[in-house]
Amino acid sequence: MSKTIKVHSTQGNLNNEIGVPLTILSAPADTELMIIEMGANHIGEIRTLCLIAKPDYGIITNIGTAHIEGFGSFDGVVRAKAELYEYLRKVNGVAIYNDKNKLLTEKIFKLVNRAVPYSDPTGTDLIVEALTTDVNLTVRAVYLHNRYTIQTNLFGDYNIENIKAALAASLFLGAGMEDAVEAIKNYQPGNNRSQIKVTKNNTLICDSYNANPTSLHMALESFSNLKEGKKMVILGDMLELGEKSEEEHLKVLKAVQLYNFNKALFVGPVYKKFASEYGLSCFPNINKLADHLKTKPVSGYHILIKGSRGMTMEKIYDYL
Repeated sequence: MSKTIKVHSTQGNLNNEIGVPLTILSAPADTELMIIEMGANHIGEIRTLCLIAKPDYGIITNIGTAHIEGFGSFDGVVRAKAELYEYLRKVNGVAIYNDKNKLLTEKIFKLVNRAVPYSDPTGTDLIVEALTTDVNLTVRAVYLHNRYTIQTNLFGDYNIENIKAALAASLFLGAGMEDAVEAIKNYQPGNNRSQIKVTKNNTLICDSYNANPTSLHMALESFSNLKEGKKMVILGDMLELGEKSEEEHLKVLKAVQLYNFNKALFVGPVYKKFASEYGLSCFPNINKLADHLKTKPVSGYHILIKGSRGMTMEKIYDYL
């Protein structure tokens, strides 16, 4: 949208009850559109953030198993995120939604008066699909009988949903398709979200901003589909999973074994409990892992690095 009008948006991770007001208060006077990220780790938080930000339009990008400890269950996550739809219904706002997601579509029909699907944001079909399994995600988009090939700077075909959201919202709000495509081509991810870093020794896929079971399994599947040479994963504990924590970490260990990557390293007390049972190497904390990488350098790999924010996985980049 910023190619078309004056946009102000969330910086970094300012998406909670402190961050959202800071985002709004920092908006320049000539802002025409404000794009505000809302995060939550307990029920009621999105409702409060809606009362602060008063959105006219809303997108729930996905619903996964994050922050289960605060929400109590997956149903709690669904209920919490649906608070955005409930607010939009009250103010007759518009929900832009992924009509390929059955759960979101079901919530749309139950909760929202006005809704715009990703596949038809302007009364004309929008088709977006992944083309390659290279490190950089390439997508094809078809709109108004024109085909566009978009090579992104993002890793992971799961980012196709984010590209659909961006294109659908931009078209609905009045941006031209050419401008939107150009913006996505030029977008450089930051903040350790789907970033690709090429060092003198390895190619790093830096997805260490955060991790939950849903996002991690998506990342592992995308990584396993890469055509490029030797593959290594370095995974840190997933936090805030409550009583589901051990179960979910065990699922990851089993998945990594099945994918049969060339190398796998784990870090954190939860993985540490079980990794040896699966013949996998695990370190109690990030500093111990860094010490290991200093003495046993790794070279010639594509490396996926992912863990919860509290694991500070970015501390090992310099050793790779």
